[in-house]
Amino acid sequence: MKKLFCFTLLIVFVGGCASRRQSQAVSPAPLGQSGEPERAEASLDSESLVKSVEPPVQEHKRPVPVNTVAPLQFFLSASLQSLDKANQIFESGDREASKEILSNLIVRMRKSEFDFASYPEIEKVYHTTSDRLHTLNVEELVQTADGSLPEIVLTPLDELTKYNIFSLELDPSLGQKATENLKVGRFDVPMVVNQRVLRWLEYYQGPGRKITEIGLQRSGRYIKYFKEVFSKEGVPLDLIFLAHVESLFNPNAYSKAHAAGVWQFIASTARIYDLKVDWWIDERRNVELATIAAARHLKDLHDRFGDWFLALAAYNAGPGRVSRNLKRYGEMDYWAMVERRLLHRETRNYVPAILASIIIYKNPEAYGFYVTQDAPLLYESVFVEHQYDLRVLAEEVGIEREILKALNPELRRGITPPLEKSYQLKIPVGLVGQVMERIASIPASKRLRLDHHRVARGDTLWDIARLYDTSVQAIAVTNRLSNPNRLRLGQELLIPKRDGRPAPKRSLATFSGSYTVRKGDSLYKIARSFGISVDRLAQINNLKKARTIYPGQSLRVN
Repeated sequence: MKKLFCFTLLIVFVGGCASRRQSQAVSPAPLGQSGEPERAEASLDSESLVKSVEPPVQEHKRPVPVNTVAPLQFFLSASLQSLDKANQIFESGDREASKEILSNLIVRMRKSEFDFASYPEIEKVYHTTSDRLHTLNVEELVQTADGSLPEIVLTPLDELTKYNIFSLELDPSLGQKATENLKVGRFDVPMVVNQRVLRWLEYYQGPGRKITEIGLQRSGRYIKYFKEVFSKEGVPLDLIFLAHVESLFNPNAYSKAHAAGVWQFIASTARIYDLKVDWWIDERRNVELATIAAARHLKDLHDRFGDWFLALAAYNAGPGRVSRNLKRYGEMDYWAMVERRLLHRETRNYVPAILASIIIYKNPEAYGFYVTQDAPLLYESVFVEHQYDLRVLAEEVGIEREILKALNPELRRGITPPLEKSYQLKIPVGLVGQVMERIASIPASKRLRLDHHRVARGDTLWDIARLYDTSVQAIAVTNRLSNPNRLRLGQELLIPKRDGRPAPKRSLATFSGSYTVRKGDSLYKIARSFGISVDRLAQINNLKKARTIYPGQSLRVN
């Protein structure tokens, strides 16, 4: 029995060790944000690369002489040390010295005796260096493509997630103060003071004081215009303070739900009211046009539901949600829906937040707010008939670029849109004549500092980078591409120019005159990348009528 028992233990021990080894071998990769296993990035560690550097053996190439291995290892090690040094200097804060090291490394690699097509390790270091250098240049030149993706701006409703508003301790005198203000104030929407409204008043004065002050100050720029539009459209003027809850009166506000502008329209609703939303322009951030759309949308919702509170609920939750509640449960008002929890939490807080903001904006001093409002935003407009970079206009006309951006927040790329008969550009008052004269004198070659490329079938970011003599990383940074490996047919990409000049196609002198075919390549893609015709590429490589190519094949490109 003892022998049997020991044998059993031995099996368990050996099996356990094997099991542990197996579990270590098949440990799943860590998950990324998308839930997919993260792919490990290829390391540019000099030791690992030098150890692995062996000249590739390809059937169609002659074996590499043995005496080239040592020089190759030495060159690769020295190049990686230079790259590491450039990164360290950049981290220390000396950007220019880092760029100089990278530039010198590029020159040395181009002049080296090694054929990039034969030594992928060298090519990898070269492209990494090039990408790093060009990215630094792009960040200085473009900064990058002004506002291509707006920053998410927290609003009172977003801030609410940080607090349990119902845990706030109410000031016993707050209810009486609010009731008295309602009696003496003039309001053009039904006003209610209940526990929900009071808690929002408490929030605005306490945890939300800072953002409330921001909204109060910024509102001065737009209130006069908002009142004119709402009055013309037949909407209660007090509803302009809905903009406090939605965006703190910020035309650049952009929410996690992809709503944009002062009035926080989603794209589908914006298009119903003729607001253009495309790659170049987002009229949800055009204060004039979006305010007209918001007033008309509120009026349409009121006409549909016959009640301003239900209209506001539908503005937040969507009219479908409110309609389904009425159809299923019968006629009821907003407060009944709140009590029966027929609306999402955000919508249950939405109307009380607006009512509380109305009360404060109508009498801010009573609630401890002594804020000087910004002056009304004044501007004039000129029509431009071509694409212009706002940086070019700012320099040529003598207006600060930040002022032009603030007056024209709908320009997503900092560039007036193409294919338009004219674009109405807003400028400071009193400069119309000067601006029109200066714009007319700008030559076509200087209007833009960015080229744009429309993605065609078969394009990859690598192809496009080679076509414009730039790098994959530079294009990805400029366009803030979350996944550089995924391009859409017809997608527009901004391509940085060098020193304001059109980006040249990639110089063939960068390579030794040969190119190794990769999986997914076609003659068309290769020819386009090197700026030659398909016929010329086939001719210099003696390709027959079928013109078949295969991965690993070496092609002459000049």
